[in-house]
Amino acid sequence: MQNIIEQLADVNNNILLVLEKIDKLIPDDEESALLVSELQTFIDQRETCLQALVIDDEFTDADFLLKQQHLTQQIMTQASKVMAECQTRIQGNKNTNRQISAYKAIESNR
Repeated sequence: MQNIIEQLADVNNNILLVLEKIDKLIPDDEESALLVSELQTFIDQRETCLQALVIDDEFTDADFLLKQQHLTQQIMTQASKVMAECQTRIQGNKNTNRQISAYKAIESNR
């Protein structure tokens, strides 16, 4: 069980570091896409660790789980911000592509 708690602490730290890196990067940077993928991997690992703790009948540290719940809320807030920025970027790219297509159509009609 101690191993799971240590793994969870490492994963939590990695998640917070990746979120911090994403926040500092330029949104269109290719590295940000890689970091978002890495973030998803760490979140999956975190979920696995938390499930292992909840399933374990011998683990009864309610304070620890409450801290993890608060951290989950913090991560969700930051991840939602990242997701919103990604969606905005995708929408911006779609608009740009439409404009390019319109200009190409205008040029081809000349």
